[in-house]
Amino acid sequence: MGMKFAATIGLLLMTFLAHAQSLSWCGTKDSPKLNLRDLSSANLRSNDLYIPVVVHVVLPEDGPEVTNHQIFTQIDALNENFGHFQDVHLIPSEFYSAIGLPRIEFCLATINPEGEEHEGITRTTTDIPFIGQHIFSDGRQSVHYELLGGQDAWAPTEYLNIWVAPFESIAGRSSFPGVGPPQEDGVVIDPSFFGKVGHNNSRFSEGRTLVHEIGHYLNLQHPWVRTGCDDDDDIDDTPIQDSPYFGCVSPKDAISCGTLDMSQNFMQFGQDPCLLYFSKGQVKMMQSILGTERSHLIENGRLQCTGDRISTSSDIKIIYQAGRNTVSILGLSPGEEYSVRIFGISGQMQSNFRISGRYTTEINTFTFPKGIYIIRVKGAGELVTQKIPVIR
Repeated sequence: MGMKFAATIGLLLMTFLAHAQSLSWCGTKDSPKLNLRDLSSANLRSNDLYIPVVVHVVLPEDGPEVTNHQIFTQIDALNENFGHFQDVHLIPSEFYSAIGLPRIEFCLATINPEGEEHEGITRTTTDIPFIGQHIFSDGRQSVHYELLGGQDAWAPTEYLNIWVAPFESIAGRSSFPGVGPPQEDGVVIDPSFFGKVGHNNSRFSEGRTLVHEIGHYLNLQHPWVRTGCDDDDDIDDTPIQDSPYFGCVSPKDAISCGTLDMSQNFMQFGQDPCLLYFSKGQVKMMQSILGTERSHLIENGRLQCTGDRISTSSDIKIIYQAGRNTVSILGLSPGEEYSVRIFGISGQMQSNFRISGRYTTEINTFTFPKGIYIIRVKGAGELVTQKIPVIR
């Protein structure tokens, strides 16, 4: 594949899983290369790396709903995975020294290109089936154009544009920096793979499909590039790999081209719970791109992401998700601090912590004994108390 015009993550939708081996997992085109050696002069401090996001929801009238809360959980998932190490104890010791942390922060844009205050979310109803994959007769991808049934991008050099739109057979695709029409620069993702609430696709409910696609947006290739052992992704610390991994393979059994592969790397095709890290070389590549080809993102991000951010939530919602053993708290404002207290039905405190800088948060209830609990969330001007059952 070499460098790609539109990198496509080939995680097939549920109805196509039975035919996975007969379909194309990744449709791409060759494009010019940008490698680390070309970008080695770009150095950014990690606390400079803010990226403003605008989410364009483009769905048919009878399609799945994508709520603001679902969008907030996805932004938080990006910040979790780009800003914190994930389950390092599950990673083979051979790769400990190679794990990198991008320390990139994402936020929903608070000001639109016209300088007006905005929530960073647009909504468009379309009558084009599977518009995420629809190609107009002149070669344009319809989802990126209002006149073609989609939604126009916001200033692509200054915002990360993300379109949430249905696909027929894939999960998402992304543009590479400096490649393709500017109006189509960004990421498109199917709603079934977007966010951490609002869908039942438990294998892809950690928001990591978008982490993968943003990796492409910041110039990362798949570790295997093409199939076979003759191609490299231009990242020195990712082992050469001969083909993709799907599902959740044992990281100790992922061996090809004579070496252990990074099967848990975010740029693999695995399921969300089994994708855990970027390498240091990948981090350097992304930071270099943000200092060169995508530097205007960072300039705008400092303005959009460092002040108070808009939350359109009318109240705080507490949702227990038994299948995931989690309680989701939605509707938080990133500019406010909250205290969270959890009590058993007898009044004994189970947990007590504070939250700030987030749209949402999750509480793992896996270790909670079965029973009824009371959750209290208190902010500066709001107190929410709710009972939830923990069942097994």
